[in-house]
Amino acid sequence: MDHVLILIFVIIVLVVICAYCCVRRVRRGRRRRENSTVPDIESGLSFTQDPGDLRTLDLHYFTRSRAMVKAKKFIAERMDRFKKFRNHNDQFINIITGRGRHSKNGKAVLKPAIKNYVSAQGFQYQFLNPGMLQINLASKSN
Repeated sequence: MDHVLILIFVIIVLVVICAYCCVRRVRRGRRRRENSTVPDIESGLSFTQDPGDLRTLDLHYFTRSRAMVKAKKFIAERMDRFKKFRNHNDQFINIITGRGRHSKNGKAVLKPAIKNYVSAQGFQYQFLNPGMLQINLASKSN
């Protein structure tokens, strides 16, 4: 009987250790993605679902401050390109902020920050869905 109790105790301890390790691995992965040296927009790459689509910036897993830096740079570079070539394919850009489900208290942080910045810059925009903002570069008021 004692051997059975010891075996059950050992199994419970192993399950708890495995669960703890899994949680740490997930948290470490999120931190790595957020703080990693991701290819920069200057290199011609953006953070997109489709690497060939340079009109979409995906800000998932970024902190507010880092997301704002990336978004400002992305908008400026896309605006320069639009002014230079006047290509209608470059008129609209998308910024994926997410809905805020992974934020503390489940409240969006990036979405209002990006929305306020875009408004302050004089762009017209619309939400294609609750986590994606589409900006009309041709609408910028000077």
